[in-house]
Amino acid sequence: NGVKQFLENVCKTDYKDDSCSNNFNKEGKLVEYRVAGLIGRDYSNKRKKLYRLNDQGFTCLRYDESYTIKRSDIKCVSRVDEDAFGVPHIFQIIHSKGTVYLRANNSVDHFDWITCLSKMCKESGAKVERFHTG
Repeated sequence: NGVKQFLENVCKTDYKDDSCSNNFNKEGKLVEYRVAGLIGRDYSNKRKKLYRLNDQGFTCLRYDESYTIKRSDIKCVSRVDEDAFGVPHIFQIIHSKGTVYLRANNSVDHFDWITCLSKMCKESGAKVERFHTG
């Protein structure tokens, strides 16, 4: 009984099939992982921030650091192997100035973010030929 209630709470979401169809509106907290160099990557530098996805792009909202990745600059969105960071629900956004690694709270949020960002990416037309999945 307790396990069933726990699973229901974990899987709760306000997901609607058409939530990403036209206006891409989505908002939620994600953990951003910063990668420090190619050799001996330091994944300990991570922060939980509020992110918003809308028609203009993908925005990070935080009192000390805010930025927006324009819709036209997003080239690719993909899942990242769990082994790369040692935690589940990681995805990457490849844009014109670099790559952002983010972790969702659960598998449903992970799927929603990737779905919405992928739809935005397809409609913007910007593509990347190759990328690494972690």
